[in-house]
Formats: sequence, C-alpha cells, structure tokens
Amino acid sequence: MAVCKMKHVTILCLQGQKDRILTTLQEFGGVEIVSGKSENAVIQPEQEEKQALLAQALRVAAEYQKKPSLLDQKNPKPSLTAAELERQVAGSGWETLAADFVQAQEELNALAQKQGSLQAERSRLLPWQGFSLTAGDRDASAAYSFAALSVSSQSLPGFLEELENRFGDSLYVETAHAQENVAGLLLIYPKKSEKALLSLLPSHNASWFEPLKGLTAAQGIAALDEEAAELEQRKASLLEAQQERAGRVSLLEYAQEYYDNLLLRKAQEQLLEQSASSLAIDGWLPAEQEDALSRTLESRLSLDSFYLAFDDVREDEIDDVPILLKNNRVFRAFENLTEMYSLPRYNEMDPTPVVAPFYMLFFGMMVADVGYGLVMLAALGAARFFLRRNEEMRRKTDFFYYLSFPVILWGLVYGSFFGVDLPFHLLSPVKDIISVVILSLVIGWLQLMCGLLLNTLGNFRNGDIWGGLSGGAAWLAFLVGAAMMVLAQMAIPSQVLFMVGAGLCVLAALGIVFIPMITNRSKMKGLAKGLYALYGVSSYVGDLVSYTRLMALGVAGASIAMAFNTILAYLPLLVRVTVGVLLAIALHGLNMFLSMLGAYVHGLRLQFVEFFSKFFSGGGRKFRPFGASNRHVTVKQETQQ
Repeated sequence: MAVCKMKHVTILCLQGQKDRILTTLQEFGGVEIVSGKSENAVIQPEQEEKQALLAQALRVAAEYQKKPSLLDQKNPKPSLTAAELERQVAGSGWETLAADFVQAQEELNALAQKQGSLQAERSRLLPWQGFSLTAGDRDASAAYSFAALSVSSQSLPGFLEELENRFGDSLYVETAHAQENVAGLLLIYPKKSEKALLSLLPSHNASWFEPLKGLTAAQGIAALDEEAAELEQRKASLLEAQQERAGRVSLLEYAQEYYDNLLLRKAQEQLLEQSASSLAIDGWLPAEQEDALSRTLESRLSLDSFYLAFDDVREDEIDDVPILLKNNRVFRAFENLTEMYSLPRYNEMDPTPVVAPFYMLFFGMMVADVGYGLVMLAALGAARFFLRRNEEMRRKTDFFYYLSFPVILWGLVYGSFFGVDLPFHLLSPVKDIISVVILSLVIGWLQLMCGLLLNTLGNFRNGDIWGGLSGGAAWLAFLVGAAMMVLAQMAIPSQVLFMVGAGLCVLAALGIVFIPMITNRSKMKGLAKGLYALYGVSSYVGDLVSYTRLMALGVAGASIAMAFNTILAYLPLLVRVTVGVLLAIALHGLNMFLSMLGAYVHGLRLQFVEFFSKFFSGGGRKFRPFGASNRHVTVKQETQQ
C-alpha cells in the first residue's frame, strides 16, 4: 500500500522488429514509453478514413441493435491476441458491410425526406379532391379564367370584402372548403383582371392553388399514394437489410478495435528514437513486472534481435517518474480522492491508506442513518454486480459502496432509521449535541496527530532530521501537551497532568522556534522563521474547530429526517398509506441525496485543507502505460511457449 516502485527500461532493436515489438508491448500493457528524438511517425490517410467509416457505420448499426440488458452488460468481452484480432479482420469483408450500412442509411434518410414531402403535398391537395380542376383549367376561356385559391381563415373575411370592392359583379366567388386554419375559394374572373387579382394575394395570406400538372386533386392524391406505397416498400426492404447487417456488427467492432490499436501504435512511434537501421525505446515499468516483461520479449523475439536493460530510479529523475498507486481492493476505491488533490511524488508516501479510513469515518458520521445506509448498500451492491465489465465505473461504484458500511454503523451509534429513533443508541445527534461536538473534536485531533506523525516520518525518511523535528515532532508534542492540559481541566482533574502538559507545550514551542535558528546560517532569519512557525498555533485551533462540521451535518440530516416524519404523521391515515408512501420516499430520497452530497464535499475539505496540509505536497504524474484500447475486445498477450 504505497507508491509502486518503478524501473527505467531501455529496449534496443532493429527497424525490422519495430512492428513486432510495439505489438508485444501493447499486449503487455505495462510500459509507459517516454519521448525520444525522432520525427513524427506518418499516419496514413486511409487509416483515418477507415476509422471514420467504422465510426459512422457503428453509429448507424446502434439504431438497429437490441439494447443490451444489465445481464448482457455483465458478460465479459471477447478476448483475443493482436494476431488473432488481425486475422478476424483480414478478409472479413467489413469494408463492404460498413459501406452498405452507411449507404442504406443515407437512402433511408432520403426516403424519409421524400415521404415528408409527399405527405405535405397530399395534405395540400386533400381539401380539393371533390373538384375536377387541373392546372390548365383556368386558361380554358379566352375571356374568363378559373382559379382556386387557398386563404388563411383569419384573412378570409377581409379578402372577400376587398374582392367585392375591387371587382364587383365581374368576379364569381364560391367557398370550396373551410377548415380551421385555411379556406379554399373557387373563382371565375375576367382574364384581363388576373394581374390585379394576383397583386391582392400576398397581403391577405392567400396563394394560388395549383394541382399536379394535368391531374385533378383526386388524381394527384392517388398518384401520391401510389408513390408513397412504393417508397414504403423500399423502406421496408432497406430496414430488413439493415437488421440483417446488425447481426454481423461484431465484424465492425473487431475492425474498429484493430484500427484503434494500430493508430495507438503509430502514435507511440512518435516517441521512439530511431535511425535508418535501429530504434530505441525508453520508458518506465513497475519493478514487479520486470521479470514478466523479460519473459514476454524473449518468447516473442529472438534473443539476439533486441537488447533489454532495467535501471533503478536516479535522484535526478525523481520528478520525472510516473506514479502508480498500489493498494488493496478497498483502499483502491479511494485512490480517486488522492488523485483529485494530487498524486504523490515518487519519494513521497501514498496517503490513500490513511485517507480512506478517516474519510469513511467522516462520511458515516455526517450521514449516519441505518435506513440510508441500507439503501446505499442494496443499490450500489446491485450496480457493482452489473458493472463488472466497466472498470472505471466499477471503481466509482465501489467508492460509495464501501461508504455505505460506516453510514450503517454510525446510524446504529445514533440510533436512527429513516429519522425514526431505534430502541437503542449510544449517542443522540439531537439530544447529546455537546458529546457529539467533543467526539468530533477528538476525531479531528487524532487526524491532525496522524498528519504530523506522517510529516515526521516522511522528513526522516528523506534525511531531513531537523525538518522532521521542527515541522512534525515538535507540533506532535505541542498538541499532546495541549490535550493533557484540557483533560486536566475538564475531564481528569490533576495538577500534575496539567503541569506535565504545560511543560511539554513549552519544550515543543522552544523546538519550533529555535531549531530553524540552529539550522539557518542567519540566526536572526532562523529566529524569525521559528517565531512565525509558532504563530501557526492559531491555525491548529481553526483546524480543530473545522471538524465540528462532523457534528453539524449529522445533526442537520437527522433533524430534517425527523421533521419529514413529523409532517407525514399529521397526514390522515388514508393519505398516509397511499400518497404518503410516495411522499415519504421522495422526501427521504431528497434528504439522503443532500446528506450524501454534503458529506462528500465536506469530507473532501477536511482531507485536503486540514489533513494534507500537514504532511503532503504532491505533484506526481500519473503512470500511463502503452496498451490496447479494449473498447470491444480485450486484447490479451500471446501464450508463451
């Protein structure tokens, strides 16, 4: 449970072995390659085009695939070596399949647009289907013409009035149909008045009705229906073909996985130091995988075709070493807390094993309800079961899953079950507030002591004895002495205990002030530095007070839950057993969410501000090994012979 020990790895080989060795390292998945001095590797445009085609085809295929159930998501992905994956892709016909997918979908989209246009045209003709007008009817007479107009219902009265005023008896008007938003008019008018008539249309939201050329409205509708039926038949055929192609989507997934990994290898080529005949791979490897890498390369390459060397981390490389945290399954779920703040440097300890118990303690104390904890345990336990394939989501789920246990335990301590008092409890967050405040301060004091102890040990480990004494050990002694004085005054009346505590505080203060003066060339600067450090006692008071939030959030959550229960208790019995159940779920769900959110945020604050500031600086870079994408397929190592 620490920062994983790393090794500097160097691999030399001939250019002809480049693809082989990069594929081997990708399958191995444990080496981070660092930048060399070569020019960028060339990524062929056709490779990117294939990637784009695959991405487009898979987006289309997703529309025709059955949505995976939770049970399906639990099933493991296929496991193949890089060579097996390449054989699956070669000659599989995925390019034809992908192109057909995309082309068919484009045709389906075009059909949908065409169907929309046909439907709009049909809707336009439908009100006129009882009239035998064709596009040429209005030119049937030399002196008079026929016309059909569509006018908005709102503008119809004004339009009819203006027609009467402008044309009088020379124009015949008949209402052909009237709908909610539009009306149809039949007109017989002098051909010489056509321009004047046309000039009126825009101002009255009117338009000339034109049937399909040479057809009546009824004939046009029949023609449109026939065309729509043909389109529907073609659509059904295309959809059937897409469904059939969706059954072969694994070909596309394998191909995407292959080209994803191919492009990853091409990207790694940019980091290699190369000449015309040879290349050098420079990187980092967890020390525990040194033998595994040696065996892997020896099984895949002839011994005389490469050179492999491992070196320990030098002092001047400390800042460049990537950081890999190594913790057990429980603490691994809390590594995200450390990463949110900063990864440790290579010569620092991993704070996760210390942070995790305190964070669990704080979170449980701030939520503290057996019912809420059981809901978390059940929901997140189910999520862990169904999210086995997704490692990242599984880690996030594990984080809150493990937090459910302290919530239950502190709920038993407080005797709370969805805000209802249990028949037994050790403390009441409402009645025993002073005791809970004292408990919060004691827990805070213990965490501060732990941080100072880690400060001391860290400085000692790095050879800074004086820094460990003044920055850690002296403050440890000071806080112990202050605690003894408080106990002598409030809990264990003892003058001897008080004097011992006071003496310890004085000795610690002298160490805080004078050790910097001893170690500094300028005694006055050292004295000023020590006095300023001693002034930091005020910050420790503020740090301790900050831990009272453990009490405050616990009391707030319990009080809100009790208030909700009181409100529900005043509801009539019939309402209580019907709507009241849903209301109870909603109210307690809201309180549970707010309690968890508050505990999450304030728990982080206590770790980052009060705890980490005592011993942890961070600044490490995450270890990012070169590996396979594993989007659809788990790329495994070839079995060693």
